[in-house]
Amino acid sequence: MPLQKQTRFALVAVVVVLAAIGAAYILFAVGLSGGPSQFLMRFKRRPDPAKLGPERTAAQRDARRVLDQLGASVGLTPAPPPAHAWEALHDQCYEGQHNFEVKDSYAYRCSLRVTRYYGTGGDFRQLLVNLDHALGSQGWKGGDLQSVVSDYYDRYYGPGKPKPANPLSRGTYLVSDLPSPIPYRKGALELSMGYAERPTTDLLSLELLQQVGHSGGATPFFDRRQLVDVAAAFRSLTADHPYFVAIALETDYFVK
Repeated sequence: MPLQKQTRFALVAVVVVLAAIGAAYILFAVGLSGGPSQFLMRFKRRPDPAKLGPERTAAQRDARRVLDQLGASVGLTPAPPPAHAWEALHDQCYEGQHNFEVKDSYAYRCSLRVTRYYGTGGDFRQLLVNLDHALGSQGWKGGDLQSVVSDYYDRYYGPGKPKPANPLSRGTYLVSDLPSPIPYRKGALELSMGYAERPTTDLLSLELLQQVGHSGGATPFFDRRQLVDVAAAFRSLTADHPYFVAIALETDYFVK
């Protein structure tokens, strides 16, 4: 075979091998990403959080309006000044995960959580029932406050009631020993809650409640927190009320 033809053949062979290697690499990367659609997510442009001011403001306004409506319907109203000190804001933007284990439906997402803390008195059981009814009438789905009342409050709370097999606190069964309800949902909104009473000593779950939960542990590229000193709120609000209630509302204001 003439030298020129040999050279041409060698070049073609090299191109074919390189193309095969490139195709194999792409197929491997697509497989690790969880499929073609997940692989393409990696090429979407990351948003600039500084340019999402209007979306962030609207989400905050809507969340506060929903919390105002729910609180008014069951008699939970913000404390007098400094009431603003008992409202937490957590704003976070993060990347979706795209691999063979996790296949998020987004490349980037920004979430806002608004959490309010209240002091309240009266019949706590009736408050839980009223909250469940109010959420249902306002279009919320999911949640299981009815089960919290029937399966836990009615079985364990109050004088003469038996203790569960694995009590969370020693001595008297407190409302903080009740499980928190699974979240309620309404469109893009998610509502969670927690509760305690004056003798409660462990407030960790109420501290964690004010943090964005939609990120699933992803490392954020934007993270702004105006969190509440829950211990201070608890001391202040239970000085005049036996019960302490936290309601958190989370929404995604940017999804791409």
